[in-house]
Order: sequence, then structure tokens, then C-alpha cells
Amino acid sequence: TPIPAPSNLRVVIGDSKLQLLWNKPTDERFRAFNVYRATGGPFRKVNETDISADITIDLDSNSVAPSPANGFTDYERWDSIGHPQARSLIGVPGTFSGPTNGTSYSYKITIKDILGNESAYSSTVSGIPIDKTPPATPMDITVAPSESTSSFEIRWPKITHDALGHDENVTGYRVYHYASGTNPADANTPLGGVVAQPADSTIFLKVIDHSAGLRNPCKDSTHWYRVVAIDNNANISQRSVAVSGVLRDTTKPEPVRNTIAKGFDDYIKVQWKPNSDCNIDQYLIYRALCDFGDWIPCDTTSKERNPNNPAGSAFSNNAVKPDGKKGPRTPKDCGGPFALIGVLSHHDARERASSNGGLAYYDDHTVPSASPICYAYLVKAQDLSQNISGTFPVPTEPPEIVVCERLRDKTPPPAGIIAGLFSRDSAIKIDFIGQPVQDIAAYHIYRADSVNGTYHWAGGLTIEPPPLVGHILTSPYHAPPSVGCDSIPLVSNPYMSAGTFVDKKVERKKIYWYKVTGVDRNGNETPIDSAVQMSTFTFASNREAPPNISSVASTEGPCALRVTWSLTYDSTTTMGYVVFRSTDADGPYFQLESVVKDNTFDDTSVARGTNYYYRVALLKRDGALTQLSVPKNATHP
Repeated sequence: TPIPAPSNLRVVIGDSKLQLLWNKPTDERFRAFNVYRATGGPFRKVNETDISADITIDLDSNSVAPSPANGFTDYERWDSIGHPQARSLIGVPGTFSGPTNGTSYSYKITIKDILGNESAYSSTVSGIPIDKTPPATPMDITVAPSESTSSFEIRWPKITHDALGHDENVTGYRVYHYASGTNPADANTPLGGVVAQPADSTIFLKVIDHSAGLRNPCKDSTHWYRVVAIDNNANISQRSVAVSGVLRDTTKPEPVRNTIAKGFDDYIKVQWKPNSDCNIDQYLIYRALCDFGDWIPCDTTSKERNPNNPAGSAFSNNAVKPDGKKGPRTPKDCGGPFALIGVLSHHDARERASSNGGLAYYDDHTVPSASPICYAYLVKAQDLSQNISGTFPVPTEPPEIVVCERLRDKTPPPAGIIAGLFSRDSAIKIDFIGQPVQDIAAYHIYRADSVNGTYHWAGGLTIEPPPLVGHILTSPYHAPPSVGCDSIPLVSNPYMSAGTFVDKKVERKKIYWYKVTGVDRNGNETPIDSAVQMSTFTFASNREAPPNISSVASTEGPCALRVTWSLTYDSTTTMGYVVFRSTDADGPYFQLESVVKDNTFDDTSVARGTNYYYRVALLKRDGALTQLSVPKNATHP
């Protein structure tokens, strides 16, 4: 029986494949075939299978007409890493591969009977496979924010395979910017143009997004990015997963305005106007110390140290206030660093302001009871991104506001101790010493005509910081209506603890008894009954031998020099001991504390690296003061 020649040979174009279709022979004995392919050279057999099933749908899912048809699909083979793989046929010399996209292939076929006899060749058809598979989806994308340039770097590895894992000729990439990362179909903006595929061995690609408005001045801003790959046939991959980056809000809040402070008996109220700028989270309340109404930052680079400064460091130049005026004395004592003492949320601050005339407030109950000094307060605003207004540790004045305030003082200073009564022509000279306290304003002298007589005011002496000098009072000291911090130093100083008053309103050859009381700037005065009385005969004979200082040793926690002496305190015969200090062995010596009722004393007002000399005297129950002990010195390392 003659073998019919194939009829109606046609080709369907695919991706790395070509499908050949021809009319099905009417005789079932002729369903076998051979396929011959050429690419500009001789035809060679390329089919391994030589029997065709009935085909009704082609590889593009279109219906075949006439149907059914016989056919064969010639497709590329790939190895495990996606490269084209050569193949061979038994009885056909050499190897071959393909079809490769973009290459033209020619085909002709023959029909075979069951004995392998072939028909005449069909007509020749040609086709060029087309790349229809998109590139693989980009992965391992990173988004790195640059805080300094307010931009993002989007980085990803280059794509070399398609979505099926085969070699791919990627030509470029597009990056899309999103406001959210939930859905690839959400509104987005292409970031620049196509990023070309590198021709060299570069593995990673990147683009920089420096679009305007990426950083939000009111909150941290999150931005999302997706990447697609594009091949040389304009196939586009699926969009990558969305990867985000965050630019922090680095805009500082506005400085806090209208900060004021008010002292009460046992706390200080700090008030301020809540901020109106965006994103405010809370307010930070800081406290330091004031010297004559100013907070002075410590100069950590200065080699000169003020021995009276507990912080151990002070300005060694003429300190100048923010208003340009020099303070009442130099050098000024530094107020130490600002320490955080409280936090108030923005919500609570607004609630408090609504019932307090528009001012938020914070009550500082951590001030030591009866403290005579002034405290510096600084309020800062902090936003939700942790930005804090102003500068730190040294605030910028203005616009930042540092206020000084103290407790409403109701505690009188300790009484003075008469150190000497000296007869003069129609006068008596009274030398006195007292515990130096920062708010001491004056000492009052009281006099009686007998040991049990009534004491009357005899005069007084004001206390002024150098270079000013105190003046004699002609009437008892009267406190001003209000006492600010401008007159209150940070640390106690020797000028506060000693004085001399000459009583000229006396009669000759008459014995008088005296007492000395202290008066602070608020008018609080030592109760006269607590002052020790002395008569003009007190020092008529030699004073008793003093205690002996056995040791002066340094201690820590807090930094101090501990002075120990030989005599043990006896309340039946002794009022206590008086400790004096100087930075010179020859004096002058100044009292450090009120009467010490122990045989040890910790001097916590020392500065490291400074040599101090100490002397101790015993104060007896009758008011007599012994001689001063031999000086003993030490230096805290």
C-alpha cells in the first residue's frame, strides 16, 4: 500500500519550543513519523518519539482545525542549573540542542508505516521561538536609610534566570516606591528609569531614592519598595515582596517656653507652657544647682579648682551671666550637670495646664528638707521619635530657659559662738564665729547685765560676699519682701562664718554677758535661748588644753576627710566640739559646722587634690572654749 505524504504541515510558535501539526492520515497504520530539522544546514532527525496521539488543542491552548491532528513538539532541554542541555539520538551522528529563542528553524516530516518505510517529504515550514517566560522575581532586597542625606539605598542581586529557572537575558530593572507594603496593586511611583543589567561580574545593583519629602518632620516615616526584572523580549517579572525602610524624625521639638519656678515649704513647683508643635510625647524635668542666681556649667578643662566647690570644678575666669553682667564675685561655682528628676507626659501636661492658667507644672519633692541653696531647673520637650529640644548637657540660653528657685525658708541658721571678748576704752570687742550657711544675712549681738538677766539687742553685722564688706546694723535686720536667688551662693565660704562687733554703749568697769545669733536672708533668726552666753570675764585666765587630733583620713561615698580626736564626747560636762579648717597651717581658720557631739567629723566639702589643715576646740557647758588643737593636715587623692 502506498504511504501517503504528510499534508497541511504547519508550526505553532512557543517559548523555547516549536509545535508541528499536520493532518491526521485516514489510515491508522500511518500514525508514525520522522521529523527533520535544519538551521541553515542539512536536515537531521530530531524526534525520539515517532507515534502521534490525537491532538485537539495546540500549545497555545487554541483548538486545532481540522481536528484531530497529528503533531510533534520540539523543545529545549535544560540541565539542573538552568543551562541548555545538548542531546543525541541513536543512529544520528553528533548532538544537538534547541530550539533556542530568536533562532529560525526549518522542518519537514515523513510518514512511516509499521515497518519503518517512509513517505515522501512534506513541504518545509519555518518558525522562530519567542521568549514568553518572565524573569524570576527579584529577591533578597534590602532598603537602607541614610539619616545624613534623608534618602534610601535600595539594593538587590541581579537576576540571571527566568521564572522556570532557565537562563535568562535580563536587560534591566524597575524600582517602585509605595506608601504601604500590603498590596502590589496599591498606588505606587516608579523610581527613576530602567536600571540596566550590568555586563560585568557585578552581583548587586542599587538605586538611591532621594525624593523630596521622604523625611517627615513630625514622625518616623516608613517607605516601601518593590523591584521587577525585564528581559530582552520585554517580559516583566512579578513584583518583588515589599521591603521597607524607616527615616527617623530628627527634627527637635521647639524649646520649652515660659518656664518659671516657685518655692514652697517642702517642695518647688516648676511651671511651663506646653508645646504646640507636632509629635510631642513628654517633658523631661532636670535639676542642677545655682550660684547667685545663675547655673554655671562646670569647666572640665580648667586646671584651677575651687576648694569650696563640691563638684570639684569651676570656672577660673570672670563668670558672665547670660544678660552680659558679671556676677557679684569670681570665680563662680559651677552648678554641676543637670540630672533628670522627673517626666511628665504631654497629655498630663495639657490637662494640668487647662486648670492652671495655661501652665503645666511639676512639683519637685526631692529637694532636701530645709535646704538653704537655690536649685536650677530646666524643662525639655521630647517627641515620639526621642528627639529632645535644645542642647545637652549645656543648654543654649536663650531660647532655652534655666530658672533658679529655693524652698520657702523657715529654718534659722545656727547660733554664733563668741570666740573672744576684749576690753577697750569705753567699749567691748566681740569676736564671734558661726557655721557658714549659704543664706546667712547677718549676726545679731545681744547683751545682758547679769548672768540671769534679760538679753537686749545691742547691735549687729551684715554678711556680704567679697569684695563687698559687711556693715554695722543700727537696728535689727529686716528681711526684704521677697528673697531671690541672686544673693544665695552655691557653697558655704569662710566669709560667712566669722565677724567682729565693737559694743560702744557700755559703762566702764561693768560686767556684761553676750550672745550671738544668726539671721538668714528671709529673716529667720536663731532662738536666743539656744545661743551660748559669754561674759567679759570668760577669757580672763588661760584657756584649758585642747583635744588632740589623732588622724585625718580620706573616705569615699561621699568624698570626705574624716577628722578624729582623742577626747570622747561627754554630755554632762561638754556642749560639744568645734572644728576649724584652713588651707594654710598658719590660718586663718574658719568653723565648718555647728557644735559636733562626737569625737569624729566628716568634712564633705573638700576638693580632691587640695591640702587642708584642721584644728579642734572643746566647748564646755559654761560656754568656755578651750585652746585650739595643734594643726593636722591631709589631702584627699
